[in-house]
Amino acid sequence: MGDCGNGWAVGIKIAVVAALKCELRPLRRKIGNKAIYHALGIGRENVMSELPRFIAQHKPEILILTGFSGGLQPGLESGMPILATALSYEGSRGEISLEDRFFGLAAEALEAAQIPFLKGKILTVEGVVTSPEEKNRLWRDFSALAVEMEGWWAAQAVGTRPLICLKAIVDPAEWELPWGLAAAAQTGWEWALLHPREWPGLLRLGRAAKCATEALTEAVACTVAALAQAPLESEVAR
Repeated sequence: MGDCGNGWAVGIKIAVVAALKCELRPLRRKIGNKAIYHALGIGRENVMSELPRFIAQHKPEILILTGFSGGLQPGLESGMPILATALSYEGSRGEISLEDRFFGLAAEALEAAQIPFLKGKILTVEGVVTSPEEKNRLWRDFSALAVEMEGWWAAQAVGTRPLICLKAIVDPAEWELPWGLAAAAQTGWEWALLHPREWPGLLRLGRAAKCATEALTEAVACTVAALAQAPLESEVAR
């Protein structure tokens, strides 16, 4: 991989937000105080309540929404970062384009650093998509590369502020997720110990999440470095 550069400008205030604290922890270690961070919680209600409050308090000039996603396009592997060109929602046929000049800066920086990534649409849904059959249906209906639960709502909540959505695939389109994934996320080892049949799936998912975290950390750090050096323009909200 190449180098994103180590010169950091100080003029632009960048926020990195994600659903979960565990998605932000490696980024804090890598990026440090070059950005501000906030865990929003999962899904529509958390994003629509937390993000406006965070923006009002900290007044970031650009936001990066990051974290984990599931693959929809067949053949995409765990750990592949997706830079969203647009966001769509399962309950709407509309799209929100994210291809502004900041998207261009992020894409150029990732390409220059030779960080593998894909550009394409990301779909927001209301619940975890667990089966290959459902992923295939969403792929056919929306032609999105990946699926997650926050992007569409974040785009609504940021108002006129620029938003970059940069997520990484954990579970490819061909994977079946453990049936108790939501319970496992909430109770951790307690649920897992009571359901040994799910251990192989959870272990595989854990390895995939580690791979996604490593790739996403490099991609987001590179993006922050590029944006930090961008000149301020009237396009950026005050």
